Formats: sequence, structure tokens, C-alpha cells
Amino acid sequence: ANARPIEAHQASGDYAGGTWAFVDVNVDDLLGPAERVNITIPKRALQKIDAAASSTHLTRSSLLMKGALELIGVSEGQGGYKALQARPAAGWGSGGD
Repeated sequence: ANARPIEAHQASGDYAGGTWAFVDVNVDDLLGPAERVNITIPKRALQKIDAAASSTHLTRSSLLMKGALELIGVSEGQGGYKALQARPAAGWGSGGD
């Protein structure tokens, strides 16, 4: 499903009288701690990545992570990042990543 502004949900009769709240969630429990990696990307490709990240209000790292996870078939709609723990790809954790 596509994300919609909160006003669209508030205007919907399905949610009439509902209470809206934002909850801060520590994703470290779901994703594990962040790890720094070094990669080499051609300059023009990096410029396109940065432009896409900016236009979608993501960091470069978030955009690359989301794209990579989508490429290998892990999406939020398919069990989210917990699926990473359930379906390790060949080579993960073997030192040959």
C-alpha cells in the first residue's frame, strides 16, 4: 500500500474518533546495530543515488539499504527486516560477504 498523509486517514470515516499518536521505536532490536561499510561507486551513479535519496527524504544509507533488500526479496510487506534472520543468504556471516 502507498503511504498517504495523516490528514487523509483523519478524514476517512473508517478512523472517525480515533486517537493519533507517534511512537518512538528503537529499531536496533529489529535490525541490529548499524555497521559502517566502504563501497566504491562511480561518481555519476552516486550523484543519481544522492538525488533520489534527497527527493524521497531518505539518507543515502537508507536508500541503498532499502534498494538492496528489495533486490534480494526482503520487503517490509513480507515480514520486514526480521526476514533477514529467518532467511540468511548464502555467504552471509561466512566472512565472504
